[in-house]
Amino acid sequence: MIKIRCSYCKKSFYRKLSHLKRNKRQYCSIKCFALDKKILKHQQDMERMYKDYKIFKKYLNSLSLTFIGWLVGFWEGEGYIEKHKNTNYNYVFTIAQKDPSPLEFIKEKLKIGTVRGVGMGKLKTYRYDLYSSGKILALLDYFTKLMRSNKRINQVKNIYKNLNTIKKHD
Repeated sequence: MIKIRCSYCKKSFYRKLSHLKRNKRQYCSIKCFALDKKILKHQQDMERMYKDYKIFKKYLNSLSLTFIGWLVGFWEGEGYIEKHKNTNYNYVFTIAQKDPSPLEFIKEKLKIGTVRGVGMGKLKTYRYDLYSSGKILALLDYFTKLMRSNKRINQVKNIYKNLNTIKKHD
């Protein structure tokens, strides 16, 4: 038996030498194993989100300010951001419209997102959806300079409070 420390809670425990795996993390319980895996997954998600943020922010710099200004106004009037199901850090950026052509234009200019029809017959509307939280944050960075709606400004502030890890890296 050898005394080792748990990789998650740092509590000391004993394990047979034959059960130790080289260069592997050791856990004193299944609970510590599960919690550590959850934290590692969250860290990987945050790293991926930050990478998306940086890459998309560079791309946004190449777009015209006229287009960004138009998009901000269009989003303030026709769009919203909602929290994605079952997560603390995933959001959906959405713009709804009866005519799909402006949404296709946005998708073409931003080179991301999806446009899909919702409903049937005369009630059919179209939605532009963007699911990447890192890219949404890069968009919102540009939007905050140009937004006029207090409701939208407060909505963006709440998202930044929830996702403050991105802002700390920048």
